[in-house]
Amino acid sequence: ASKDYHPQSHKEYSTRLSGNYDHNALDILYEIFCYLHPQDVLHLSRTTKQLRGILMTKNARFVWKAAFSTARGLPQCPSDLTEPQYASLAFDEHCHVSGAYY
Repeated sequence: ASKDYHPQSHKEYSTRLSGNYDHNALDILYEIFCYLHPQDVLHLSRTTKQLRGILMTKNARFVWKAAFSTARGLPQCPSDLTEPQYASLAFDEHCHVSGAYY
């Protein structure tokens, strides 16, 4: 898991976002998310509003950084993109300029 992972620092913020998830469940989710490939985290963030609310915040940046550390051969995230934007650019199957799928 990521060295930046501090469940206590996310507890109050996560409670507001998570709705039905309790603290322990959310901590377990964070731990699991840190081992996933960034494409999987991206897909998860698009499955429900709750997961989007959890994964698409600055507080979840540690999850994305940990996920990117599992992806071999990818350059570092450019400074002008967020980690979710970079994951979309790297793994989505459409052109970000024209919108065409390939």
